[in-house]
Amino acid sequence: MQEYAAKVIAMRRAEPRNDLISHFAAAEIDGDKLDEREVLLTTTTLIMAGVESLGGFMMMFAYNLASQADARRAVVANPALLPDAIEESLRFNTSAQRFRRRLMKDVNLHGQTMRQGDFVCLAYGAGNRDERQYPNPDAYDITRKPRGHLGFGGGVHACLGTAIARLAVKIAFDEFHKVVPDYTRVADQLAWMPSSTFRSPLVLDLAVQ
Repeated sequence: MQEYAAKVIAMRRAEPRNDLISHFAAAEIDGDKLDEREVLLTTTTLIMAGVESLGGFMMMFAYNLASQADARRAVVANPALLPDAIEESLRFNTSAQRFRRRLMKDVNLHGQTMRQGDFVCLAYGAGNRDERQYPNPDAYDITRKPRGHLGFGGGVHACLGTAIARLAVKIAFDEFHKVVPDYTRVADQLAWMPSSTFRSPLVLDLAVQ
């Protein structure tokens, strides 16, 4: 992906268009342009976030509703519940499960000291099931209103596309439910994406009633 993105960036530098990569290549901050690596990393990050993560979350949302008949029926009967169902899915089964970070300073958390320079794994999926934050965390409850979940990360690493992602999923399932209001999962066993960072089924077969 990086090799392909680098070729496209070079093409846009030679012949700019009215697209995002051209804007990245020409962008300036206080007179300083982004260097080649910054343009490349920004481009590939947005591809992963805007395509892979969004597609994975749509799959997980469909998986949750197809597995939870009561929640699906409630959302179909009252589409105004979709935003709450989306937030609960981001908590219950987020497609972004973990990320690795390097500590910029010493941190003491729950009696464990982690040192500056250490690599740590932020397990978003586990944090979203923390019983200290969410009562009965292993239940999928679209009335929960799970404030503070980590489905989109947090702090300086919060996802830039949260508003677009929420809107895209809402529009997609609003339209999907007009055509397919009743569906369930076909297979009990699923093949999952071979990744410890992102989680979603590779294929989700649904039975339509």
